[in-house]
Order: sequence, then C-alpha cells, then structure tokens
Amino acid sequence: MGCAVTGCDKPAKKKSLCWGHYKRDRCGQNVNVKLRDRETLSPQEALLKAACLYADAEDDHDYELRKTMLYRAARRLAHTAIQFQRTAKPVLARKSSQYPGQLLLPFCG
Repeated sequence: MGCAVTGCDKPAKKKSLCWGHYKRDRCGQNVNVKLRDRETLSPQEALLKAACLYADAEDDHDYELRKTMLYRAARRLAHTAIQFQRTAKPVLARKSSQYPGQLLLPFCG
C-alpha cells in the first residue's frame, strides 16, 4: 500500500504515510508537498557538482544558494573522511597471502 499523499508512490510505513511524510507530520509541517529526491552521489561527486554550480552562479541570490550547497557538500566530505579515519584500522597480511608480512591499509575508493 502506498503513501496517502497524492503523487507520492513510496510505500506507507505509519499512519498511511511514507517515512518522509510521516516525519513532516510529526514535526507539524505540511504533508501535502512532494518530497525532493535525494541524490545518491558520493561525497566527492557532490562536492565537485556543487563547485561547478557555484562557479556558474549568475546573480546574488543564485550565488548564496550555491555557496550554501558548496558548504554542505564540503562538510559532508569532511565528515565522511573523519568517520573513515576513526573506523579504518591497518590489517597485517597473513603469511599465505599475496603480500606476506606486509602492513595493508584499507582501500578508500
């Protein structure tokens, strides 16, 4: 069963609403709006896209919006790097592996 909001085809989770509209309802916001699609860009891709849009800003309003977008993308990338640094631990290769006795660092792709 889908979300009760017209035009939303996401599955209903609570109170006949999808999670996005349910969250808006709990916060007291208008639920009869279309939710924006979240981009599935990596932090690096999002920063590159924001930088290109920032460079192409045409007026002051556009400039401020894209400046905010660039700032958020940079913070997201920094947060991702910090999280990776906290969780990444070097791994000592086993003797039978391709690199016996060498220290292997996690690959960040």
